[in-house]
Amino acid sequence: KILRLTTEFQIVKNRTQVGIYFFFDYWPQQNMLNEIDTALSIGSNYSIYSGTAGEYTYYKWLKDGELLAEGADMDTLFINNFTTSDIGVYTCQATNSLLGMLTLHRNPVSISIYEDVSNVEYHEPEISLYPNPASQELNI
Repeated sequence: KILRLTTEFQIVKNRTQVGIYFFFDYWPQQNMLNEIDTALSIGSNYSIYSGTAGEYTYYKWLKDGELLAEGADMDTLFINNFTTSDIGVYTCQATNSLLGMLTLHRNPVSISIYEDVSNVEYHEPEISLYPNPASQELNI
């Protein structure tokens, strides 16, 4: 069963161990952190925080549903020197070895490209009307 909780594995309270079994209480909450839609400029740097922490936590970062990176020390994903190949939807799955049946999911971060149109030149179209004045026909 996948549980969607917010913030950290530390919210799992009253962990006790009886033999090989762990018992704990939890309460369902929203996904970790808010969804983000952002546009980045080519060459910029950006980081995405998983929204969770805790000892024994293992992170899997996905881009458009495909595994991008994983590791125990990857609570934050860094995108350096942004290119068009970095456009996509990023998510993170966090698991904890002490709570193997519990997976936390980060809300998606959708990254697109920022296109600066402030330097785009605009030219008025040239239109010729003749004859001027016209009585029955006008050429454009």
